[in-house]
Amino acid sequence: MNEAVSDILNGRFRQSGKGLEFSCSGINGKVREGLNFSGTFTVRSVDSVPVKCTVLSDTDRLSFAKSEFDGDTFEVDYEFDARFLQSGTTVRARIYFVTDEGEYSMPVQLEVVRD
Repeated sequence: MNEAVSDILNGRFRQSGKGLEFSCSGINGKVREGLNFSGTFTVRSVDSVPVKCTVLSDTDRLSFAKSEFDGDTFEVDYEFDARFLQSGTTVRARIYFVTDEGEYSMPVQLEVVRD
């Protein structure tokens, strides 16, 4: 944020892009009791303008191999920790993308099942 304010005060303006596209609309599925669930999705700048992006989640059960990105396309590798969750539990969360082109979010819904 301080960098953005400093850029504006110094007369440096960034051409605004048209937003981001995601390879999936959300993460939905089932995860086996006591195991981890991992996957990958792609984020792409619609007009190929490079963006700076921070990825975070509102649950500690979801982690990312890398949470800071800079570019026009990047892969987000994630892992959901289902340890200590019982079968029948459904976890609903959101992944947030804070970028210099705006903020985005993606829903997560994973159901814990027995083998």
